[in-house]
Amino acid sequence: MKLNFDQIIIISLICLLTVSGLAKAEKLEINERMTELQADFYSGLVDTENLNNQVKELETVINQSITDPEKYYWLAQTQFWQSKISRRNGNEKKAEKGFEKSKKLAYKALKKEVHPSDSRRLVADNQARLIEYKGAFYAIRNGSEILDLLEKAVSLDEKNYAAYNSLGIALLQAPKIGGGSIEKAIENLKGGLNSSQQPERFRSYYFLTKCYQEQGKLKQAKSYLEQSQQIYPDNPQVKSLKEQLDTKAD
Repeated sequence: MKLNFDQIIIISLICLLTVSGLAKAEKLEINERMTELQADFYSGLVDTENLNNQVKELETVINQSITDPEKYYWLAQTQFWQSKISRRNGNEKKAEKGFEKSKKLAYKALKKEVHPSDSRRLVADNQARLIEYKGAFYAIRNGSEILDLLEKAVSLDEKNYAAYNSLGIALLQAPKIGGGSIEKAIENLKGGLNSSQQPERFRSYYFLTKCYQEQGKLKQAKSYLEQSQQIYPDNPQVKSLKEQLDTKAD
């Protein structure tokens, strides 16, 4: 049967919409699996071998299903978490190289205007990790960029709760001369509590605990720590922080 021009156009559009629908479904699956990986990482119940396998499976799905520039963004995400897992294993050299690679991938995504808010957050998160490895001079050259990137990320997307948390953490950790502020850190971390995702809410509660601990407000610190415990009671950092607060209370 010979198709006329209109029929060819209709069939082409149907094919295009089908492919587009599949791509959206695959990206949704990747996003869900990424959240699951984060939850398993923070839970303290999943060993690093299992976490590494999750990352590898995610990378395989990304490489097989995403061909557009968004691949840079998702691979930056997986590389970032791979580096955090390497760090947990005590492999600091591998972690440092991984954070460098993740930063470069996130920059590529940003140049292509892929997730412009969260790509900025990813660059900043990697920069923050790299400062820990590269020392004071690197911090002087790159520290202000972290706050700039995160402030822009929040301004671009008021629902980017990961960016609120990262900005809050950066403000907590930065010296006052470098723009640090515990008050502003608390404000942004409380913004992160609006997230529906447990890993982000956990980060908010945990670092709000750190903020109030820094201020010497132990009652508020313990209250937020209890909230983080309700999400991931077996998280080793939560257990360590609880011991610190209990010691101070004594």
